Amino acid sequence: MSQHIPLYIKTAERINFFISDGTYAGVLPSERELSRQLSVGRETLRQSLELLQKKKVVSAPKNRVPRRILVAPKKTLEPENFGQIPEVVFLSGLPLTRIPQNTNVERLLLRQLLEKDGKILHLVCSPRTMSEHPDRALEKLVKQHRHCVCWILFRSSLETQQWFRRKKLPCIVRGSAFPETPLPFLDTDWSATIRHAMARLRQYGHKNIALCVPCDPMRGNKLMIEAYKNCCGADCEPIIAEIPQRPQEFSETMERAFRKNPQITAIISTHSYNTVALYTWAAIRKKSIPSKLSVICASYENYMEHLFPKPDHYEENPEKIVRKLTRMVRELTAKRTIRGRTIISEYISGESIEKVPENI
Repeated sequence: MSQHIPLYIKTAERINFFISDGTYAGVLPSERELSRQLSVGRETLRQSLELLQKKKVVSAPKNRVPRRILVAPKKTLEPENFGQIPEVVFLSGLPLTRIPQNTNVERLLLRQLLEKDGKILHLVCSPRTMSEHPDRALEKLVKQHRHCVCWILFRSSLETQQWFRRKKLPCIVRGSAFPETPLPFLDTDWSATIRHAMARLRQYGHKNIALCVPCDPMRGNKLMIEAYKNCCGADCEPIIAEIPQRPQEFSETMERAFRKNPQITAIISTHSYNTVALYTWAAIRKKSIPSKLSVICASYENYMEHLFPKPDHYEENPEKIVRKLTRMVRELTAKRTIRGRTIISEYISGESIEKVPENI
């Protein structure tokens, strides 16, 4: 068995073995007794029993009636058959420690829904797939997950998307697909988010609005920059602060932006981790939020609850996202043609926006 096989499948194999050797005959012990004998939690045990039920090894549960064993000892499934359960691989270009909290919540919800469909969700973190030459790393991953029926590409580069396109592997981009690789995708409508944020700030009289965006090649960042430039128009010069990946360079980037454009009165921060850094930088530079600097964040993570004042921001409902993603996986595994889909974030009012001070 692969080390990636979940505990509930290993538990199902053990029950299967005890049926084949005659330890369990006729009916299974109660869930409480099975849980004690196998040293697993009740939730894990129930998942194992549901799997055995789908394989027609045991009967469906009935109120206060033990599950019946439906196969003779010599006719139980071989253990390796359990390892061939269809799997969906969530391939992340980020290491586990850098995956956003909301994405982890989304992934856990997705795992639960896919297990109801008889599929396993595996998380694979491979920063090598973000390189300019990811071919070798991707080839190795595909060999390791030969039962994969769908790849979900999170934080995927252009090169990775092109590779999946060339290989004609079933995949969904959880994020923005590059125009060069028209793969099915599920992503936030970042252009709509930026347009709404710009309109909101202008309602408060802001004209000198900066965009704080990570300096990386992700398609979503490019879409936000394009939308921001389009909103600026002829009467407003674009002010884009592209933040390097190293945290210590955040302050230097913001200092350069304000030296060049001291008239900045508002900032749209595209990512939550940059918003936290922005609050710290503003406090050190005595640019009080929102009296001297208004801020909107285009995304949200739970740790932003601790920021003061509460930032105006945009949120997504992870349950709705997962339901959409699950439907896309079902359609893709059924060999249907699927298209890209976008999510509209909800604007949540905070306390980080004020009208432009009269003396500016």
